[in-house]
Amino acid sequence: MASILPFDEINAMIRQEFSEISGNSDAKETARRIRETLLDYLIFAYRLGVQRTAGDLGVDIEDDIDEMYEIIFCRIGGETFEDRVDRWVEEEAEGRLGVLAESEAHRVCESAGYSSAQRAVRNYGITVGKRWDTMQDDRVRDTHVYLQGMTVPLGEEFYTYDGDHAQYPGGFTLPENNVNCRCSTQYVNLSSTGIPVAIGQGSP
Repeated sequence: MASILPFDEINAMIRQEFSEISGNSDAKETARRIRETLLDYLIFAYRLGVQRTAGDLGVDIEDDIDEMYEIIFCRIGGETFEDRVDRWVEEEAEGRLGVLAESEAHRVCESAGYSSAQRAVRNYGITVGKRWDTMQDDRVRDTHVYLQGMTVPLGEEFYTYDGDHAQYPGGFTLPENNVNCRCSTQYVNLSSTGIPVAIGQGSP
């Protein structure tokens, strides 16, 4: 997979592969194969997030393996992605597996991008801003349309008009603002561009 592959295409590949795997009649084997396949995608998503941020900022950023596994195996609602795979396979909820895969790949990619930007600040002493980008189509939810093009300092959160907030797409407090999100963050090296970013922009 190329590093510039759009999330829509990644998601389609995930759904197709999961559909093929789910044809296995043994639930435990199906769950094992899906966990392994999804882990591969999440590792790719992490590296994609790091690569995108490095490209945005024009600096070298190495993968952090410990950070990668911490992000991938993050517990949400007390469960890792593996726990949820096992549960959806047991319940024969193939559709939920697809949504899980897409949401987790998006979360890992965006979380990796944000963590990489923080490391770039520490390692290079640069000033970084971040901009919210949607897919700009009719599938974008209203709360995210509101954020299109909004730029804030790295440490600031993005705020939607419904009061929800996040450091990056996929990191909101309300599940309905995270599930099926296709937005992305673009990072800006303000030390080299001199582009002003108003402190607190995007806050209520």
